[in-house]
Amino acid sequence: MSPRAKKAAKRPPVLSRAAIIKAKNDALAAEFIALCWQRGLNIPVRECRFTQDRRWAFDFAWPYYLVAVEQEGGVWTMGRHSRGAGMVKDMEKYNRAAVLGWAVLRVTPDQLLSDETLALIGQALESRRGDAPRAEVTIQPVDP
Repeated sequence: MSPRAKKAAKRPPVLSRAAIIKAKNDALAAEFIALCWQRGLNIPVRECRFTQDRRWAFDFAWPYYLVAVEQEGGVWTMGRHSRGAGMVKDMEKYNRAAVLGWAVLRVTPDQLLSDETLALIGQALESRRGDAPRAEVTIQPVDP
């Protein structure tokens, strides 16, 4: 093995930016689900598809109650959710969800774990507790 190869073999593997972001999102999601459980809320479904004709999915959803949480990243750095084309696509998705009877709570990653967000989720679930589901929902997690 050449000296250059030996040096390269000693370096830790380099993770792509996408892999790092995915790992952070997975950790945040796990913490959010744990907080929901601790607060006595139903456990949400991750990446829940809410319509058959599009590949749209909510970050977190309670399909029986038609309540969802969407985590909007990059709002301060001109990420996908705060640029023109991304905003238009989000509007299309959220409008379809509204027509189908979904209550969608939109939060930033910083807000996801807050007491205010968890209280809003609790209120949304409570407001729909006695109701039967208003739409037939097939729970199909989206492949990562």
